[in-house]
Amino acid sequence: MTSTHGQLGVVFVHGFNAGPDTWNKFVELIESDPDLSFVAPLPFKYATSLVSLHPLRRLPTIDTIADSLRTFLETKASDFQALALVSHSQGGLVIQRYLARMLGKGLGKDLSRIRRIVMFACPNTGSDLALALRKLLPSNPQELELRPFTESINDAQSIVINQIVNAQALSGSTCPIPIAVYVGEEDKIVPPASARAVFKDAGALPGDHSSIVRPDSHQHRSYAALKHALEEAKAPPTETLQTLTAEMLEVHTSALPSRSPDSIEALTPYLARGHDAALRQVLTPALDNGPSVLAVLTGESSTGKTRALYEALRDLAPTRPLLRPATAEDLLDLIEGRQIRSGTVV
Repeated sequence: MTSTHGQLGVVFVHGFNAGPDTWNKFVELIESDPDLSFVAPLPFKYATSLVSLHPLRRLPTIDTIADSLRTFLETKASDFQALALVSHSQGGLVIQRYLARMLGKGLGKDLSRIRRIVMFACPNTGSDLALALRKLLPSNPQELELRPFTESINDAQSIVINQIVNAQALSGSTCPIPIAVYVGEEDKIVPPASARAVFKDAGALPGDHSSIVRPDSHQHRSYAALKHALEEAKAPPTETLQTLTAEMLEVHTSALPSRSPDSIEALTPYLARGHDAALRQVLTPALDNGPSVLAVLTGESSTGKTRALYEALRDLAPTRPLLRPATAEDLLDLIEGRQIRSGTVV
């Protein structure tokens, strides 16, 4: 089996009445770009068409496709520690529904490996192109949700904006993930207002609804935009003491009769001891732009070593970037990738 260590899995989600070949141009350019050698393209396919003519088959709803995407991420993409999701048109609605359904089940922490989301020409408020003609077609659950201002689409988008885009910390119901949306300059299928919606990181790219995702060179602006997002996604997410819970840092929390999935932390009041002052004396000069220091806390199990460091950093460096390599190999990757910069806590 090929190792995925250090690789970024990029899941491509196509749109309505389309397929994985939507992404052929992007994939070809990525595979020929030495700067993106860390990227592993992962096309996601689902059933979609104008009508279903098979008597024993039906077209899946957006909810069903979202659940299928979850299965894909938990199986085909399970070995990747870092992911980016990239969509075209209806694919953006699928991604948003997936995020909303995960958060609704209290599984926000399971989304933490998603580093970036990029949506090209997503009909966030629907599309009214040929709407009268579309209404004459046999009932299509996907087309129904592409109509302007569909309630289920609005509800999912509201969750994504409030609990993903504007999230401040990772919990069962929140997960901060940067999302970029792009409008096609000549797109008559999804107008700019629909593609932008209320997303803060919104831009415009050359092309119509189809050509926006068919870049013809490494210099094409659509490719440049995606490349920038993937390079950003490769870097570890910026974490601080303010974005992490004590439990995530393996600080022993209080034993309570019941814990809500969304509870941030349950710590007993902290009583400072002699070693706390000594620890702060070691850390303070380094945090005041002095030389770097390596502080090692020793002691018996469950005597408060992690809690002491947690409390010291919460007081002295609550907003400093915090890196948490899980293995020696992860630490080496951070060093070789020049990710440990001045002012960073490891």
